[in-house]
Parts: sequence; C-alpha cells; structure tokens
Amino acid sequence: MLGRFTEWFGSEATWAYREDDRIDLEALSGALEAAQGERAPLALLGTSFALVHALDGLQGRRFALPEGSRIMQTGGYKGRSRVLEPAALRQALSEAFGVPDPLIVAEYGMTELSSQLYETTLRDALLADAIGPRRLWVPGWVRAEPVDPSTLLAVAEGQAGLLRIDDAANLDSVAAVQTSDLARLEDGQLTLLGRLEGATPRGCALAADSALGRRC
Repeated sequence: MLGRFTEWFGSEATWAYREDDRIDLEALSGALEAAQGERAPLALLGTSFALVHALDGLQGRRFALPEGSRIMQTGGYKGRSRVLEPAALRQALSEAFGVPDPLIVAEYGMTELSSQLYETTLRDALLADAIGPRRLWVPGWVRAEPVDPSTLLAVAEGQAGLLRIDDAANLDSVAAVQTSDLARLEDGQLTLLGRLEGATPRGCALAADSALGRRC
C-alpha cells in the first residue's frame, strides 16, 4: 500500500525501517530535515505504534513540516509496550512535526480487503466549509455494516455492533469479512469503538509494536 502511495503521489520515498526491526532514526530525521529545508510537503506514513516508537526515538525533537504535509497512521492504538489514546497520539504527532490535527488521519484496512477506509477530516479540510466529526469515509463500492454479535443481523443506524465489510473490489478473494471490531454507522460514515471484549488483538500496528518493543 505504501509503495502504491509513493508511485501515485510521491516523487521519492524514504523507508525508515531497518532490517534488525528498528526504526532508522537517521533516515527519518534526514527526510524530515530535507522537507523542512526545501519547503517540500511530506507525507509521513506508518503504523500507529511505529509512529509512537519514532516519537520516543526522536526524544522531543521538533520539526516544522511545510504546508501541505500530511500524516497517515494505520492500525490500532493499544499495543503491548505502551498505550496511547487516539487524540493524545494526534496531539503528539502534531507537536513533533508541525502538521495540523485535521491533516493527521487514520486508515482502516486489512490484508483481506482491497479497499481502505480513511478518516474524513482531511477531505473536510480540503473540500468542505467546516470540519465535521472524525469518522471513517466508506467508498461507494464498499458496504460496511455493524451487526449484532449474537445474530449477525445489521443493527439500527447509530447503534454499536461488530463491523462486517463487503468489498466489491475483492474480485479474486472473499466477498465479505466479519471483524471483531466494534463500530457505529452514522450518515454513511463509521466511528470505530475498539475491539469486542475478549477478542484476539490483531493488526499491523500490534506486529510493529511487538517487534520494536522488544528492543526499546
């Protein structure tokens, strides 16, 4: 996914991840400093807890990324080495890199899906008169429904349920994925509410946190 982002939207990419499962802080700092010096907008992309470990490694350093820069985080927030709530992580990222809160967005996706869902604040900042609630925008070819945990029937709009996703872009794979993520659907957009109690933690952010946390 990140490779496609670079191919479609970027001029070059810096991969700040070393083979020994550590963040390459020198490469990361170099890319941030170059963008800052050249006044070239930069997109900082990573799992939520890779970004947490990057913040730890930078030890309070501050950058002023140029106007037009964005941050995208993917994966859950709660790992094994640290716990950081979404708003606190966005604030820390904004302070460290000089990117306004609405331009820091979360992505929701998984290996089993061809499509991803992105928070709406970036779209609102660019296209709307006002920034609305921070929710996940659902593409027109995706059906995202919260369902009752017991019956797996769709719940009423505004009620919490387990998120089920039908992805029409999955041409050569499963058509639907039943998750253990709790969500609420309002006005065609999703609010994630965390994992069902007792469900197995999953996600790329947890994998990154496990690898990086062993070496912190």
